[in-house]
Amino acid sequence: MMSLRQIEVFRAVMVAGTLHGAAGILHVSQPGLSRLIRHVEDKLGVALFDRRKGRLVPTAEAQTLFAEIEPIYRQIEQMKSATDRIGKGEGHTLKIAASPSLGRYIIPHVLATMAADKPLMPAQFDVLSTDQVVDYLTWRYGEAVVTIFPVEHPMVTSTIVGSGGLVAILPCDHVLAEQATINPRDLAPFDLIGFETSTPHGSIIAQSFEKAGTTYRPRTIIRFAETACALVEFGLGVSVVDQFTTTGDVYPRLVVRPLDISAGMKIYLNTNSTVASSVALRTFEGALRRSIATLGLGSERD
Repeated sequence: MMSLRQIEVFRAVMVAGTLHGAAGILHVSQPGLSRLIRHVEDKLGVALFDRRKGRLVPTAEAQTLFAEIEPIYRQIEQMKSATDRIGKGEGHTLKIAASPSLGRYIIPHVLATMAADKPLMPAQFDVLSTDQVVDYLTWRYGEAVVTIFPVEHPMVTSTIVGSGGLVAILPCDHVLAEQATINPRDLAPFDLIGFETSTPHGSIIAQSFEKAGTTYRPRTIIRFAETACALVEFGLGVSVVDQFTTTGDVYPRLVVRPLDISAGMKIYLNTNSTVASSVALRTFEGALRRSIATLGLGSERD
């Protein structure tokens, strides 16, 4: 029985026709190959080559052996190619999801960064509501969900990877548009578009209003920050949303102003703690952290 190394050397000699050529193919020394070929011949009990003026002429036995080895060698090469692709994260579909406010611009920014580095890596990207996240991870529909809230579940690990503040959004012609920052009290006289206080957005925004000495009373209730932006664009009121929703200047018809209350939201990378991360997911996490830094959002240390 020949070892994989012996098969590799024997094939190289058959293809090159000389020890010198085979050494070049394998990037090894010629004397080492000569000894190995002699060892194989001794082991098999037959001569595989006739030595003629610096060339190795295959015997009939060598030709028979080569015909048997070549299909095996091709399978080994295919296996090496497959392991290389696996090591690079290729051949695996990265399945990730995000909260709507992160899915509008930030995650596309991350995927664009990844595509520039690894254009062959396929991906599937979903936008999920809050009540879909746990099933998505525990039933393994995908590998990770990026959210603005931690996931409380024994099978889910939530890691803070970034942070951002709260912003007020106003129509371009609004009376408050000239102010550099907005206090929650400034919004009290106007129709407020907002969230139920039981939601991640609503809870944090309500706390910021309370700190400012006023009450969070939305006149129009919405579920998603993107809906708030659309309603404000149409002049139906003002709103407070997370900074992530407006990152990237995706709403040119809105005026966006920081809320001058020290309240904010985190970015969480949520994964199934019972499943090992793929190379593709580790690549995604690295790109996510780089995008957060590039976009000027807070790091996990903030």
